[in-house]
Amino acid sequence: MKALKHILALSLGLMVSNSLLAADNPADKPNSAQEKAKTSLTQKSTTLQQQSKDKLSAAKTSTEKAANVSKEKLEKTKKTLTDKGDKAKDSARKQVSELQQKGESAKKTVSAKAATKVNINTADAQTLQSLNGIGEAKAKAIIEYRKKAGKIKNAQDLSAIPGIGSATIEKISPYLSY
Repeated sequence: MKALKHILALSLGLMVSNSLLAADNPADKPNSAQEKAKTSLTQKSTTLQQQSKDKLSAAKTSTEKAANVSKEKLEKTKKTLTDKGDKAKDSARKQVSELQQKGESAKKTVSAKAATKVNINTADAQTLQSLNGIGEAKAKAIIEYRKKAGKIKNAQDLSAIPGIGSATIEKISPYLSY
């Protein structure tokens, strides 16, 4: 760009000097050397102006091409990101749907377990663990208590078992039979 500015400045300077040389001065009559110099300067000025215009035109064309390439890349990137975003949305929807189905299935399973009462005196460890709040350790403790103390008659008998508190008894008592 600096080169173009210098060329334009030089061209303007030559044009000004040409116009000064071309002024009719009665004291100075042009001779053939002056005429040749004037013609030479005019031609050089014209050539420089044309070169400046060509370089400017080439720079504009190059800039336009670069802008078009950038625009095309931007459009491709937008399309790619949009496609990826759509795929991610579809995947997320599918996962949400699968989780909802699993949740519904789990609710049905819990409801089915809750609907069946567990006989606390005959249930094995696995069956006892199906009760909400009873894990492996509490199931073993219940079985050990049954072996030592005998038959469990009501929910209050469970309070004598280590690790089973009133909160657990309240949770499981609706699902127990004796």
